Amino acid sequence: MNLLEQIDKNGLNFQNYNKIVATLMVLNKSSRTEIETELRKLISEGKLVNTSKNKFATFTKAGFMEGTISATKGGYAFFVPKDGSDDLFISEDNLKGAMHKDKVIVQKLGSIQNDGRHRSGECKVVRILERGTNVVVGKVTTLTKNFAFVSANNKKFKDILIKKENLKNLELGSKVVVKLTKYDTQHPEGVVVEKIKDKNPIMEDVLSIVREYELYEEFPSYVLNEAKKVPQKIDEEEVKKRRDLRNLNIFTIDGEDAKDLDDAISISVNPNGTYKLGVHIADVGHYVKQGETLDAEAFKRGTSTYFPNAVFPMLPKELSNGICSLNGGEDRLTLSVFMDIDRAGNVVNHEVCESVINSKARMTYTNVQKILDGDKEMCQKYNFLVDDLSKMKDLALILEHAREKRGSLDFNLPEPKIILDENMNVEKFEAKPHQMSDRIIESFMLIANETIAKMFSDLHIPFVYRVHEKPSSDKLGIFQGFIKTFGLSLGELDEVDGKALQNFINSTKDKGYSDVINKFLLRCMQKAKYSEACSGHFGLGAKYYCHFTSPIRRYPDLTIHRIIKDYLHNNLTHSKINGLKHFVEESSEQSSLREVISEKAERDVDDYFRALYMKDNIGEKFTGVVSGVTENGIYVELENTCEGFIPVECLKDQHYTFDEKKYALKGPSSGYELGDKVKIVVDNVNPQARKVDFLLDGVNKKRFKETSKKNKNLDKPCER
Repeated sequence: MNLLEQIDKNGLNFQNYNKIVATLMVLNKSSRTEIETELRKLISEGKLVNTSKNKFATFTKAGFMEGTISATKGGYAFFVPKDGSDDLFISEDNLKGAMHKDKVIVQKLGSIQNDGRHRSGECKVVRILERGTNVVVGKVTTLTKNFAFVSANNKKFKDILIKKENLKNLELGSKVVVKLTKYDTQHPEGVVVEKIKDKNPIMEDVLSIVREYELYEEFPSYVLNEAKKVPQKIDEEEVKKRRDLRNLNIFTIDGEDAKDLDDAISISVNPNGTYKLGVHIADVGHYVKQGETLDAEAFKRGTSTYFPNAVFPMLPKELSNGICSLNGGEDRLTLSVFMDIDRAGNVVNHEVCESVINSKARMTYTNVQKILDGDKEMCQKYNFLVDDLSKMKDLALILEHAREKRGSLDFNLPEPKIILDENMNVEKFEAKPHQMSDRIIESFMLIANETIAKMFSDLHIPFVYRVHEKPSSDKLGIFQGFIKTFGLSLGELDEVDGKALQNFINSTKDKGYSDVINKFLLRCMQKAKYSEACSGHFGLGAKYYCHFTSPIRRYPDLTIHRIIKDYLHNNLTHSKINGLKHFVEESSEQSSLREVISEKAERDVDDYFRALYMKDNIGEKFTGVVSGVTENGIYVELENTCEGFIPVECLKDQHYTFDEKKYALKGPSSGYELGDKVKIVVDNVNPQARKVDFLLDGVNKKRFKETSKKNKNLDKPCER
């Protein structure tokens, strides 16, 4: 009995409560008590709304929507609907105490009336479902005997009031973390939970950024106490229960500075000519039991977060760098998947087992690449790996070709890496290499993830999948319009699939504008996420995909390791499977949320270090590429990946027209489009705000300062 559908279909919206009850009684042949019980439940859940004078309507028919608040520095805000529809404007008076990032229910306001009360695309907050912010980071800007004010780093938040009883040890100018205690007042109230202090001011700035995301490098004492109880040697009785693979030529390949080694590999060739690839993953689930202290903390964190100067791990170092890390020469418990792969890249047979390994070498990408390139010294040092690495290279190339053939996307974009010196100043920027050594691990982890996902999809056991949807037709249409400026086309959009997009990417590979086009296409892609539904991965062209290979640093991998182990031990009873259905949904949602938070924090810290680097280059000239165009100005990205903004009033002409479809500014004598090369001068830098301002080389800034005084709006900061 779906009463909401019946109300919509039978014209019962905005009708008297008694009429709704009477009609539903007839439709469902139910008693008044039964109908009223169901209606009360719908009302309490907010799915049925009392619109006025005891008249009710369903949530959507009453003009209600669920979504998130995106505040502005000006006091007003925008409502971002959960269903992905267009944003709506909210005046400051209609926020009703809602703050930036809050989840809310709003009611649409009518289109503009004769008296001008409301305009199209406007709404008001009717209920705050969940506060989006628990802590705010800022600076103590007012301090008296009776109160203090903390000015938030994020200017979308109002100043926070600290009352008299919470003023202990506060100093004017201190950087602090404030836990919010009261929201719906003129000034939110809070208590200071941390004073950010470090001997290195750069670290202070970094901590100020990451604390906004409630990320912490240290673990609570009760978690550390549990971690210290984990034995650092494996139990011989446990070894007897597993397949002993310690005689195999198994080894790891990671970056030079990696300490959490959660994957190892092995290879051989079967008598029939197929490859037998072994992927051996740290058995974290053996040590981190569901529902226990270590697991609760890992679930909360969701992922390890990586910054240029630090790692904020998902698990304490006793596990992440200790007993779970597949360190060279040490016995370790693992989950192994063996795959027989033919010369076309098909997995023709596979087997999963609990195992014990002893890594024969802790290899780095650099040294493996030297071996593949024939470096005599390195080949001699690791002569026991040379033949295996040759086979691995051949298999990786086969797997790459198979992925490309089915439509896996490769955007050919270099991944930048920020290198710091011992004082945390930026030493240099370098592109992370994507050599054959990197590609071997990439291909082997991908095929292991696909194999595990297909196995459990076929078994119809609740599981956590990694899914990626096809770009929406709207996004593809925007991309089609953009590439027309380069004289290019995707053809009929209804027929565009991954293979067509990869062919398009390949066709522009050697063009000067290829990076610009690939970055634009990447922005048109959907965000990959975790899901209990196996709906495929568009970017990889894979029907089945999951994350199995990194349980030390990702919670979804840990979740499915436990499911795999329960399956291997025949522990998946009917009741346990029913319980899993709920848990994989919860795990998928939490892991997707934490991944987004982690990525945002990583991006903000990277942008801080880029701005910090550019601060030492004020007045210097660079050549860059136009990476973004808005009606307010242009963004320019330099070869070192630093990006800065040039306001429209600081361009060559006095007036410009913004072409929204072509992402271009056009003036009487000059114009700017994505991909244009321009020469700039670094004008102003604010590392704490992650803001870099450029000027065009040769443009007289003073003249534009005078012009801007005539229009105060031009002095307002432009938001991207």
